[in-house]
Amino acid sequence: MSEPACSRVGSGLPIRRRGAPAVLVAVLAVGWGCGPGLRSESFDAARQAAISDSVRATLDAFVATIEAGDWEALGDFYADDARFRWMEDGRVMYDSRQAVVQSLVEVGGSFTHGTLEYTDLDVTPLAPGVAAFTSHFKQTLIGANGGGFSFSGVIGATLVHAPEGWKFLLGHTSTSP
Repeated sequence: MSEPACSRVGSGLPIRRRGAPAVLVAVLAVGWGCGPGLRSESFDAARQAAISDSVRATLDAFVATIEAGDWEALGDFYADDARFRWMEDGRVMYDSRQAVVQSLVEVGGSFTHGTLEYTDLDVTPLAPGVAAFTSHFKQTLIGANGGGFSFSGVIGATLVHAPEGWKFLLGHTSTSP
């Protein structure tokens, strides 16, 4: 049986006698860090289920935005954060929300709308305000003349919760040949 994380204090090295003040500070630090009611948010099964449902609703809204062909509005789904990265087929393609928005608007100008289908979707709540998902996908982009093209593959992404909702922070898509 493993010990709770709060009971594992220190590096596992022998503890040297440091006197009462050092022991008191250590005990208070552990108490403050692990005490009941001191965590800002609960991360129980109900909270995890709510996060999973909320992320799924965000992905549904993302799909609806693609179906509407509102390419500029797709930018609202990406985090405006210095840590942002989006990879495609093993390469960093975008290192900012602005770069994604610019690409979406440029590419979107050639297409009126599209479809995006997720299958085998697995959402994993990681912590309050942080979740990841993996899925197979198939996307089709459709031009004004009815033509277009399709591609498919797998996607994995980490989302963070902002006041406006869930945002992609990190992501990677790999397309099938």
